[in-house]
Amino acid sequence: THFTTHFTTHFTTHFTTHSSRWKKNMVTHHISPRGKMPMHYNHCMGHSDHLPQDIPSLIKEGSSLLSTREGDSAKAIFDDVLARDPSCAEALCGRGAAFCILGQFEEAIRDFDAALALEPKYAQAVGNRGLARFHKGEIQEAITDMSKAIELDPESGFYYDRADCFSELGKYDLAASDLDTCIELDPEQAGAYFERGVAFSRQGKTQKAILDFEEAIRRNWRYPQVYGSCQFCEWPRRPVVLG
Repeated sequence: THFTTHFTTHFTTHFTTHSSRWKKNMVTHHISPRGKMPMHYNHCMGHSDHLPQDIPSLIKEGSSLLSTREGDSAKAIFDDVLARDPSCAEALCGRGAAFCILGQFEEAIRDFDAALALEPKYAQAVGNRGLARFHKGEIQEAITDMSKAIELDPESGFYYDRADCFSELGKYDLAASDLDTCIELDPEQAGAYFERGVAFSRQGKTQKAILDFEEAIRRNWRYPQVYGSCQFCEWPRRPVVLG
């Protein structure tokens, strides 16, 4: 469930957000492992100035379909773009995101590889490849890709996803560190407080976990996972003041 949500939101966000991230993290073709964040779609848009006049509008349409999880329709749009321009890295990244939505991760990785062959410093493509690898259970390879994406673009939104990877490996201290950075970049991101709270609770840092769960509720009191997680902590007697 977590992957599906993060994946949807982050994937769409990374392609589209950083059209607007996983927004938050749903971007120009960014697909998040747990479904919380969309893939990064928006970042692809920045590459499209050199394309034929109608192609940028098609990429925009495709990224919009990605944001609503319409994988088949988005893929058809990007197929059309690639029929006109097989060397369009943005369309390859977008189709890779569509494949991820459809659960076709091998095909997605092939498209991300092709995009990177054309543009080796394409942060969204390498980060999204990491998200696809995460979903295949290739956690260390996913971390390598996400780390490269962060190196290429520190604001690409992949700290959140890399934190998921570290948590999968039981490296909760590293996960918490990445989530610190997420919160520094976007202090209103309820999900980052929740995930850091989980990382703290796994390390036995109960009071820190409680404080983060409270912050998550302040920013989004409907955040459902928080209330279930509170059962594993000594939830404070004091009321949580909603902002």
